[in-house]
Amino acid sequence: MPPFPKTATSSSFSQKLLRIILATLGSLTCFSHSFETSSVTDIRIEGLTGLSEKDVLSRLGGRLDFITSRPPSRSRADDADFLVSRVLEKEGYSDVNISWKIPADRKSIILRVTSGPRLIIDDVNIEGTSQEDAEVMKQYFKGKTLLGGKAEIPYLVDKTDEAANSAITYLKSQGYWSAKGKLAPPAIDLTKREVDLTIKTQPGPIHKITSLEVSGTLPPELSELPNRLQRYLNRTASSQTLIEIRDGTNVEIRDLGYQFSRSSLEAKHKNGESRLTLTLEPGQRFHLRKAQLSAENKTDLSRAQKLINRATGQPYEEEKIKKLRSSLLATGAFDTVEENREIDNNAKAIDVTLHATEGKDRGITSYAGAGTFEGVIVGASYYDRNLFDALYNFNIAAEFSLVGLLGEISVTDPFFLGYDLQARPRAFALTRTFDEYNKFEAGFGFSLTYKPTPRQIWKADALLSFATVQPEDLPASALGETNYLLTTAGLSWTFDGRDSPVNPTKGIFARLRAEVGNAASDSQNPFLRLDAQIAYHVPLDEKNSLGFNLRTGIIAPANTQDLPVDLRFFIGGRDSVRSFPFRELGPNINGVATGGQSFWYANIEYVRKLVGPVSGVVFLDAGSLDESAAAWPSFDPKLALGLGVRIELPIGPIRFEYGHALNPAPEDPFGAFHFSIGVAF
Repeated sequence: MPPFPKTATSSSFSQKLLRIILATLGSLTCFSHSFETSSVTDIRIEGLTGLSEKDVLSRLGGRLDFITSRPPSRSRADDADFLVSRVLEKEGYSDVNISWKIPADRKSIILRVTSGPRLIIDDVNIEGTSQEDAEVMKQYFKGKTLLGGKAEIPYLVDKTDEAANSAITYLKSQGYWSAKGKLAPPAIDLTKREVDLTIKTQPGPIHKITSLEVSGTLPPELSELPNRLQRYLNRTASSQTLIEIRDGTNVEIRDLGYQFSRSSLEAKHKNGESRLTLTLEPGQRFHLRKAQLSAENKTDLSRAQKLINRATGQPYEEEKIKKLRSSLLATGAFDTVEENREIDNNAKAIDVTLHATEGKDRGITSYAGAGTFEGVIVGASYYDRNLFDALYNFNIAAEFSLVGLLGEISVTDPFFLGYDLQARPRAFALTRTFDEYNKFEAGFGFSLTYKPTPRQIWKADALLSFATVQPEDLPASALGETNYLLTTAGLSWTFDGRDSPVNPTKGIFARLRAEVGNAASDSQNPFLRLDAQIAYHVPLDEKNSLGFNLRTGIIAPANTQDLPVDLRFFIGGRDSVRSFPFRELGPNINGVATGGQSFWYANIEYVRKLVGPVSGVVFLDAGSLDESAAAWPSFDPKLALGLGVRIELPIGPIRFEYGHALNPAPEDPFGAFHFSIGVAF
């Protein structure tokens, strides 16, 4: 027998099948913890180029255990040959051939590898389509490292063909339903061991929805549905739009109690036109007959039970059950909330049981942060999320920063009076030290929060507090009333349509707030305060996006001169006009800001992803702050142009930004640097 007999060409079908079975058995052993065996046979690999022996063995993982745990033999050498060959082929090596040898000491199997070069995909060119679509299609052929750099992708003919088909399928999903494509012969550079790929596409026309018919059984409650669906006419017939039509209709029908409704959409694409037929099968309409809540221990769920009882006898809506289940989990008092549903087809009724299992409901949390203005921020809190076993969330919190202290005690009721309302009474005390003044405030507050939809929040609140203000760099005459009793009542509405409140890249955000109040000391000083904001994020492509923000506010007191300084507006800084330090834009006395009664500011940002979680930003800010509410809106803004770097984290971006003043007054700064954590808008 020659020292390195060939084995790759002599295997029969049955031998290959046996190797696959043995390889599978070897894979299973790596997941078994019921027994462990020590290595009897070492596997040595010679002749590798590009990859080391350690690289290959690590890729095999536990699949060699079946071989290494037993003495070497011809059959086990053949199996090792087969497994290593498969790994090398998947890594892009061509013409892999392996011969093996068992040394006289019978302690190892030596595999000698000969192969063609290992080929790596380098450039991928997409011809015939837009640059935006081409960039997306390239990703089917490429990979990325954790930091966003280019990863080595082996050139495998079958995988390359699969990626090409997926890229054309993507093009069709964008509305190019007649798209065709062909993978050109690869350009192979054996010196660099790189392969360049080119796909020549023929997208054809982009298809528009020219007709949308509704067939099947239309529920009488949705008689206007066919007319409402006509809003989709002349839209691009992308896969996303077609799914939105089908699934959106189905959700709407199910919300009416047709719990087992099915909708199907047939699309005929020809010559740039897409003709759609939506077929409805609503089935039977069910009602919620009974809903029962229970807990593993003794938690009182009576308020939540009252909430769901109002839905009994009504058409069954799965979304209400999901919302209640989510609300129970959101209290933090439960580890799990399991749903059991029983269907009575004869009575067209559904009975639902939600069973909650309590978790750890008491504890202490802490946090730390930093900002250009606040400096170091540290905080801690004690919580009991199931106070008195009644789902009241009790919280005692304290926070320290370079601008002051905050202490707060609060209790939150997630099902106030058995309704879908969150009630939160609180008591608080705080100190604040600014360049202009310092203050102490203590009091009580109460708020009611209602979420009619996942993206909307209504909030009503009231406050009663006592505040005392002392001068720092501002003269006492500029502070307004310095000892006063504050009462306020406010209503706010928030809509958050962003894809993420922490790191948004698209969507709209809007907020409106109206508040009436009174700052009482020797005399009464009632006031009206309004605040509004709208922000919009729009992605340009995978790496680039734009952001727009506009915010304005006004406070109109009965007595302007006595309005306390801490009730005025202060702007400038990381979230408004970034050429100014925090709170330093607007009216001032000897360079010390006095605040104002009306303001507005606007921001435009261009954000580009650089590498991994790191992005660069270019921004333009404009804003104005006026002493009088009557001056709103002022059109003599301060302008800032700036650059920044952001690092995306799960808690929000770390922001390093510098804003340069474009039209500074002689007393204004030429620019300012800002460091903060969290989105600008």
